[in-house]
Amino acid sequence: SGLMKTGIYFAIAFIVQVVLTNLVFQLPLSEFGFIGSTFIFAVISSTSEELFFTIGLTPALSSHFKWGSIPIIMLVFTFYHMAIYHELSALVFVLIMRGVYTAIYLISRRVSVPLLAHFFNNLLVAMRI
Repeated sequence: SGLMKTGIYFAIAFIVQVVLTNLVFQLPLSEFGFIGSTFIFAVISSTSEELFFTIGLTPALSSHFKWGSIPIIMLVFTFYHMAIYHELSALVFVLIMRGVYTAIYLISRRVSVPLLAHFFNNLLVAMRI
């Protein structure tokens, strides 16, 4: 059924998110230099988060709530980032960007669009630009 399929996608996306996140923390990023480590961080973090939030959580919630799923996903994403960002302004930015990424996906139905936006955002954040 549709709910079972969504649950499977959600579980796979969650597992990939956990594995990739752990991979990032175990890589000797300093050996790749600033540009290389920044690029690796941006690729892995944006890809793992979009797998979980766009491929896993968004279809699971939007199938029941459609556009009402956006605020729920925004809050979950922001809560997830509270371990990284401790300033309110950064968390508000994260909240807004997740809303943008989710809306882009719901409109386009293409994972590549929010994935690329998220990648470039993470790249700029990692470079502190």
